[in-house]
Amino acid sequence: MERDLLKPEEVASLLKISKYTVYEMVKRGELQAIRIGRKMRFDPETIQKFTEGRQHFEGEHTTYRIDDKMMTSYPPLQPFTHDHSILFLGSHDLAVEELANAMRESYSNLQFFTAYIGSMDGLMNLYFGKADIAGCHLLDEQSGKYNEPFVSRIFPGEPMKIIHFVNRNIGWIVSKGNPQKLSSWDDIARPGLKFVNRQKGAGTRILFDYHIRKRNLSIDNIFGYDEIEHTHFGAASKVARGLVDVALGSESAAKALGLDFILLTKESYDFVMKPAFYESAQGQAFISVLKSPHLQSKILSLGGYDLNRIGELI
Repeated sequence: MERDLLKPEEVASLLKISKYTVYEMVKRGELQAIRIGRKMRFDPETIQKFTEGRQHFEGEHTTYRIDDKMMTSYPPLQPFTHDHSILFLGSHDLAVEELANAMRESYSNLQFFTAYIGSMDGLMNLYFGKADIAGCHLLDEQSGKYNEPFVSRIFPGEPMKIIHFVNRNIGWIVSKGNPQKLSSWDDIARPGLKFVNRQKGAGTRILFDYHIRKRNLSIDNIFGYDEIEHTHFGAASKVARGLVDVALGSESAAKALGLDFILLTKESYDFVMKPAFYESAQGQAFISVLKSPHLQSKILSLGGYDLNRIGELI
């Protein structure tokens, strides 16, 4: 009987994935394995059915132009036959909210859960197997690169998948007319200026602390440094309600609340996932929606995003 069964390396070859990914998929319950002593074998019929289930992700694609940007449309995917779920943990962004809505609209049987807990906590939950996708925008001070150095340190030796999402504008969110006349990072230490911060581990907090240290500014001179909001929208809403003078956040959050925005930098927001999830039906559904012209048009309408490399495997 064992002669007729497939070895892990044969399954990897058929599915065009690594043997490591095959083991991960078995662990996640996405592939059914047969145990023969200490060996792992696979029923060819089971692998055939799995392969057929992936075929609806293949096919011709169409290229569209939206706001002078070339975008690709893939064929609509068939609905899932069983209830599935995806758990996203990581940094908040209004573009992520649009993506979550697009996922829910596209797949009635695919539940897409989000929790905005910050970039670092998102990666740590992914490490411990408590998330399928982590969203992050973490600046590495030494290299000046976003996300990759952190992924390498947290997942040493693991062949993680990093998918580029957006480059986004980050800066001061202020009241209409910019009454405090803010223009640079140095302005944050101005006496009497009230600020709202983000939680520890958030990419925006890490970026802010980096620039504070770079300028040798004391946090004791920043009024509101210990006042915390967990999302860009939450921070912007405090400015809109007149509770603070300024928040560091995304241009899209400022625009959503009719506030002014002073650009300070551009940063890369990426998605991180394990190879097994990336190659699964859920993972490919996520990538398909990510590359859809409908979603990209929605994101562009928010303001402050560059989508030139969206969906690119880093």
